[in-house]
Amino acid sequence: MGENESEVLLERAREDEHAARSMLGLQDIADSIIGFHCQQAVEKSLKAVLLTRELQVPRTHDLEGTWSSRVRST
Repeated sequence: MGENESEVLLERAREDEHAARSMLGLQDIADSIIGFHCQQAVEKSLKAVLLTRELQVPRTHDLEGTWSSRVRST
């Protein structure tokens, strides 16, 4: 379960990264939209790492809390 789910998350992260990069040169796209896709790419990548290490993945968007709580527990 974890490996397949992590692969799906990594693919979604790549899609968010691609979306952010594609919008960088467009003047009518707000920085917040690009930032959202960047944040999503990082979040999905982080959660994929946690899954491959067989750690619990919380249902939250708190990147700092997600990472620091898992690093301390290992």
